[in-house]
Amino acid sequence: MIQRLLSPFFFRKNSILNAALALFSDTVILVADNEADVIVDSVSITSVTEWQSAIEMLIAKHQLAGSQLAIILGPGLYQSLLIDKPELSGDELALALPYLVKDLVNESPEDIVVDGFSSLNNDRIQVFVSNRQQMNKIVLACQSAGCSVGCMTVDSVVLSEFTAENRSQLVVHRYGNGNLQLTAFSNINCFFNANCAGLMYLSWQPQALISKHYNWIV
Repeated sequence: MIQRLLSPFFFRKNSILNAALALFSDTVILVADNEADVIVDSVSITSVTEWQSAIEMLIAKHQLAGSQLAIILGPGLYQSLLIDKPELSGDELALALPYLVKDLVNESPEDIVVDGFSSLNNDRIQVFVSNRQQMNKIVLACQSAGCSVGCMTVDSVVLSEFTAENRSQLVVHRYGNGNLQLTAFSNINCFFNANCAGLMYLSWQPQALISKHYNWIV
């Protein structure tokens, strides 16, 4: 596994992080542990340009200045790709990833941040791609609110926290009325994620299992 910018939530582990921000195109959601209770709060936005003001508002409201934050990117803020795994060492692979996906994305290698991990089929890598400028703006917004960023990850990977140990599970999920995504987990580790562009209609109503923001179909 490549331990870089988007990696610390790829596997369950103990962490000193005490607050997380989930960023979406229409909402910023805060989840924090203040020892006495778990805080869950959100701010609706009309554009990602409002991220900074929303982050500052939530951090100030709950007096979380000085916290180290986990940042979770929502749908549309990253691309998920499955690529062949080259014969490279971990450090070499981390440097090569932006160039390995350059023909699959619309941005140059210098303008993206890429991270990933081995899929169940060990000759493939599940990678996540995000815009570098977007990532920098998120970090600066958190710093402006008096916080630091401890890690960044994506929503599909965080869903592993809600799966069962010692089981392999295939989950279809979506944010709001967005596109369906298919994510595979094995022993609470995320190994595969893809958009289900062809599944435009379902004959049953999804059951909301996590929050009003997410629909899971299991």
